[in-house]
Amino acid sequence: MPFELGDQLTPDSLWRIAVEQDTVSVPDKVLDRIGRLHHRLESRDTSQPVYGRTTGVGGNKSTRLEGGGHGMRLLRSHGLETGEPLDRPVVRGMIAVRASQLSHPGSGVPPELLQRLVGLLDADELPTVLSRSAIGTGDLSALAGLGLALAGERPCTPEMHQAPFRFSSDNALPFISSSALTVSRAALSLVRLGKLTDAAAAVFALTASAVAANPQHWSAASARAAAAPGVPEVADLLRRLTDSPAFRGPVPRVQERYGFRTFITVLGALVARTAALRDHLTALMNIAQENPLFVEAEDGTVDAVHHGNFNQIELAQELDAVNLALACTCPLTESRIADAMDPGITGLPPFVAQGPEGSSGLMILEYVSSSAGAEMRASAAPVSLGTTTVSRGMEEDASFAPQAVDQLNRSLDAFEVQLACELFAAVRVLRLRGRAGLLSPVLREIWSGASTFDTTDEDHDLRPGFRRTLDFVPGIADIVRSSPGHGLTAGHGVRVKLGAARSTRSC
Repeated sequence: MPFELGDQLTPDSLWRIAVEQDTVSVPDKVLDRIGRLHHRLESRDTSQPVYGRTTGVGGNKSTRLEGGGHGMRLLRSHGLETGEPLDRPVVRGMIAVRASQLSHPGSGVPPELLQRLVGLLDADELPTVLSRSAIGTGDLSALAGLGLALAGERPCTPEMHQAPFRFSSDNALPFISSSALTVSRAALSLVRLGKLTDAAAAVFALTASAVAANPQHWSAASARAAAAPGVPEVADLLRRLTDSPAFRGPVPRVQERYGFRTFITVLGALVARTAALRDHLTALMNIAQENPLFVEAEDGTVDAVHHGNFNQIELAQELDAVNLALACTCPLTESRIADAMDPGITGLPPFVAQGPEGSSGLMILEYVSSSAGAEMRASAAPVSLGTTTVSRGMEEDASFAPQAVDQLNRSLDAFEVQLACELFAAVRVLRLRGRAGLLSPVLREIWSGASTFDTTDEDHDLRPGFRRTLDFVPGIADIVRSSPGHGLTAGHGVRVKLGAARSTRSC
């Protein structure tokens, strides 16, 4: 079903446009209200300076523009990025986010520009956008490059068939005055995170079933006592996943380690931080934030409101919070992997080894998981503590929200690795302890899929089976959500690199 500009764009609907290539349409009512503001701006008194429209930008804010051509000069001088080319879904997402923002009056751009963006999406004619340039005060370089593509000065793939659009001082700065690329990348990563959060709950439940953990830790009473958002939702899902004979006998251990005992609070914190980020991203995708912002008064006059809302400090802090919450899951995952290989808990040989005495079994999983955990902790350093001064001192701070998205993507790659390590161990323990038949239907389906990847228990090359397990992890959420009442977050997701096109993960 086509997405209509003017409707609320969400991370999930953005995923469908960017990844699944849903179409986008522009209703006449949206074009009419954008056109009305544009026409009133054309007749506005120009004796008062308006930043970027009658003046230069940045440190040139006091320089009055003379002559024509400023709009195209602005795009050419700002269209510099570095790094690797971004994947096409990310570029589609950027265009969709910018189109959604421009569908809300405030920029003063002509409605034709909105139609041109939709034309790129419908034809899937996309420019190459590189991954580095912004500091969290607007994706000026990426959007300037998009503007140059619309103007016919940069190529699209496949070749753009619409006529070039020539930018002027009236619309060049408004067009690039946005963080559409950062918002797109963050939103697409958020959908991926939602899937991995559901997978984390399911993998935990498999490990808990394998070692016969104490289900009191995720009981309704325990969840209420946490007094924290997100925790009841996690505990409810775990009770559904573990509603099986595996947890209907005597409790073998009253007080367990934190890997089981505090899981609902730690994953609950991640769920809560994710929800807050989702709400903020949805707001950013559906509002005009251009500087200056053109506001139409009741008498039909238009005021130019100069502001600093392009500094995405709220987004940076929300991303920082998610990265910190992800990092807090690491020690618990590593603890559960250790428990799964502890003979005092499982009754199996150390490291779930089989064969001659001294066999290493799954010992190496602890090293691999700890390596991934180190990456997640390194990616949790708050970017919002950073600062800089640019443009002759006119801009003496920045949010660095794009860097927080980079860190989120690195953390998600590592999160997948940790989940794969735990799943790999849980599958073997369930098999050797003969507990797979006690699993709930959802967990049994997950175990049945994962148990085919590595069926040899004596020491052997683990990499092929582990790689298949790693590839299986993102799809666990689809199994969880296929059962009524299961799943923590709504959304879709497939494996796609949401930073540079080159994959950074290898096994």
